[in-house]
Amino acid sequence: MIQKVPEDGGALERRAFAYRSLKKYKEALADYTKAISLDPKDPDGYRRRANTHLLAGDIKSAIADYKALLKIKPDDAEAQTQLKALEARANSSPAPSGATPAASPH
Repeated sequence: MIQKVPEDGGALERRAFAYRSLKKYKEALADYTKAISLDPKDPDGYRRRANTHLLAGDIKSAIADYKALLKIKPDDAEAQTQLKALEARANSSPAPSGATPAASPH
């Protein structure tokens, strides 16, 4: 479907989710980034990409995505909570090697 309609954000997000499920985070992030470029006002795109960054161990990028989400939807309680937790984690000592941060399934 993506080859036929490369501008289909929904198809990109579904494929990104599949990549994420397979732990192919680089590919998932690329698809989420493309979907966000197609609809930069969709807060869920940033949430999904933030969660994928967390699974990949990139807290700084997850923080940036939550901040972008909150610019679009400032009253999003889940994003506010996640951002506070991630900022606290980023300011504390680094996680032990091999630790995998938790992420919501969105």
